Amino acid sequence: EAHFKFPIEDGVTVTGMSVRVGDRTIKGMVKDKIAAEDEYSDAIAAGDGAYLLKESEDSRTMVEMAVGNLAAGQEAIVSVTFVGEAAVQDHNWRLVLPVAIPTRGRDSSSIPSASVHASRHVLHKYADSPSPYTFAASVNMRMSSGISHLECPNFATNMAIAEDRLSAVLQTQMAVVPAGHDFVLNWRTESMYDLAQSCIQKNPETQELALAVNFVPNMPPVPSVSDTTGPSSVSQNFEFTFIVDRSGSMMCGQRMQIAIDTLVLFLKSLPDNSIFNIISFGDSYQSLFPKAVQYSDENVERAVEAVKEFSADMGGTRIYEPLQSVFKSSLRKGYQRVLFALTDGGVEQTQNVIQLVRESCSKQGARLFAFGLGSGASTELVNGIAEAGSGTAEYAVENERLQPKVIASLKRATNRCYDSWTVTWDPVLGVTDAPSPFKLQRALYDQEVLCVYAFINPAPTALRGTVRLQARKDNKEVELLVPIDLTNILEGHSVHKLAAKSVLEHMSQSTERTAFAVKHQLLCDSTAFVAVEHRDTPVTDTMETRTVTSAMHLPPSSTRRGSTMLTDRDLQRGYPKVTPQSSTMQLDNIHALLNRHERLEEIISKTENLRACSSSFSRNAKSTKPGFFSRLFSAFSSNGNAAASSAAATPVAPTCLPAVPALSQPPREPFPVFDECETLSRDTLQWKEKQEERHESAIMASAEGNTISVSPMKLFELLVQSQKSSGYWQLNNELAHLLSISIQTLEQHLQKLPQMLAEAMSQCADLHNTWATCLALAAFQSRLSSQQDEWELVAAKARKWLAKQLSQDQINEAITHAELCLCAPC
Repeated sequence: EAHFKFPIEDGVTVTGMSVRVGDRTIKGMVKDKIAAEDEYSDAIAAGDGAYLLKESEDSRTMVEMAVGNLAAGQEAIVSVTFVGEAAVQDHNWRLVLPVAIPTRGRDSSSIPSASVHASRHVLHKYADSPSPYTFAASVNMRMSSGISHLECPNFATNMAIAEDRLSAVLQTQMAVVPAGHDFVLNWRTESMYDLAQSCIQKNPETQELALAVNFVPNMPPVPSVSDTTGPSSVSQNFEFTFIVDRSGSMMCGQRMQIAIDTLVLFLKSLPDNSIFNIISFGDSYQSLFPKAVQYSDENVERAVEAVKEFSADMGGTRIYEPLQSVFKSSLRKGYQRVLFALTDGGVEQTQNVIQLVRESCSKQGARLFAFGLGSGASTELVNGIAEAGSGTAEYAVENERLQPKVIASLKRATNRCYDSWTVTWDPVLGVTDAPSPFKLQRALYDQEVLCVYAFINPAPTALRGTVRLQARKDNKEVELLVPIDLTNILEGHSVHKLAAKSVLEHMSQSTERTAFAVKHQLLCDSTAFVAVEHRDTPVTDTMETRTVTSAMHLPPSSTRRGSTMLTDRDLQRGYPKVTPQSSTMQLDNIHALLNRHERLEEIISKTENLRACSSSFSRNAKSTKPGFFSRLFSAFSSNGNAAASSAAATPVAPTCLPAVPALSQPPREPFPVFDECETLSRDTLQWKEKQEERHESAIMASAEGNTISVSPMKLFELLVQSQKSSGYWQLNNELAHLLSISIQTLEQHLQKLPQMLAEAMSQCADLHNTWATCLALAAFQSRLSSQQDEWELVAAKARKWLAKQLSQDQINEAITHAELCLCAPC
């Protein structure tokens, strides 16, 4: 009997389970959980094969699998199917496949990496060792509008987009599960924000119809950078509080540095009529200021300097207390409270935290926006507190930029959401089941996708119907009307499952929920999948219970450099192969992983005392060379398969795919490899110092005496940091160095402005800083135009400051001349 866990993304629903044993396939059925567990136990007692899949009691984002009475030498292939909505983040569609179970914060010394089943109770063990899992994914996608962008930021991939750009395929290389890396796929289509879309699907078995409708409200449009309006000039006053995770797990990869960079951008982009504070937490929490302070140059500089010294040294992840302290603090009259929470892990009492946020935000009219940092961030926590706080949730994994998401959240935070909205179904649709409108209420923002579902039974003669969304914002109403073509019906199950999930989530009575989930074959907290393999010859031997080590999120050290690549033999076993299409092959994100199995084996042997897996697997891990990774359970591949064998683990020899063509983009910086678990903190700090040195080396001395050449990324970072809180820049050597032009040249161009503009600027109270601010804005527009989403709030604040000195026409003319200065310095 084998037990193991695997993660699923928050919001997805497990809709199917089947098991292939030899030439037989047994389909699992959803039943009441108690009845399913009894059926599993009865089958075990009868000597039959039994398979049970249920939601973990620890978290709804974990699923537990039990494989019972697996005969010696026998292999079982378990296929799990699930369905969910693709999220929209940073103007991209986003698909996440969790590869490893996220850590749950308790104390800094414990990082869960295995789950042991004993007497049918799940116990947690702790270890710091590479996972035995391998992973491969194959994605086939088809969109209704052209795919303009496709990337997988943290896995080596081959991908191809079809000539009509409506479909694409993507394949990762077979590799050892990289600790701390979930599979993330981002793509963009040409009509991301179509205001209305719908789809009707007919269940081929039951003939039942399900309807899905997408709404994307967009009122009013986002102000352009040239406007002086926007978040930096809103009349509403805000109290911003940043809740920052500094627990031990934040040292994994670049998470702490991501948090630091994010905070600096936040601080530089806040409206100037606001107050702010920063609270960092771990086992305890501490505030930067005793209470929220005014947004001023002095306070911002103090905060930036403090944030740059942040490190992951505060133990576990206890977010309840810092949140509670913020909500209990007095709020200055005339200010709205906004919280931003940045975290990478989960907590023990997730629902208690969510309830605290829901009650406090509702009572105070506050809003909370959450950010999940790195792979393995608890989607249950991050999504839960964001929804409870009438905010939004954003995520960034390794090699992904969080800055655009920061600005998007800040825009939402400084603008009102739709405070009321309703969905009205046309009677001709014959809606038979849908979530009650009053239960659908949640925060809704401009350009945020809202998808609603219903089961329908239209009249046979009906050809068309409508679905209406009515929303209200700032005392203005918006109405979106979606026409429904009842003659355009597809066959399938996915819309049905999503519609059933939507209805199920809003049911309160347990018996009603269970009966509905069983009817629609959905996994929930009160149901389970069970499959029984009836055998002609029952198993009579004593059954040994084994626990398979769960793939866990750990510091991305060793496994980052180890991988088993996809071989021809693997392809013969059924792993899909992408045929390159020379006209459309995209190689932007192909980065070959290094084969370092000997190194991984050495690390495993050194940390063997910390492992929490069966002794047979431990012996196998030490004895095989060089491909020591056990095939006891393989990774979940694109179709959700996991292979299990109760026989001795068979080593897989590492072989490589043909060499990947050279890329114009340099390989990503590898993560550090740790010799000993005990040297984790020391080596991480040394690696961080080296990374900072590399950052500084991005500023390279040029041939022009005291000028320098700055990389675009560094230019953006330093320009943002050097802006004053009221919005201006100073004309000094620091700015000249960033612009790669001497201070003398910048001053010469100031003297060469057209006469009328020069006269207007000479009347400015601060001529040189006015010119410096124009130069900075010109640098954003000419050198960093592709990052406009990231700097537009900084630019809006600068334009607001300039508007006190010059007219809008004069500002635009001055920036134009500043661009000429940057392009052709004299």
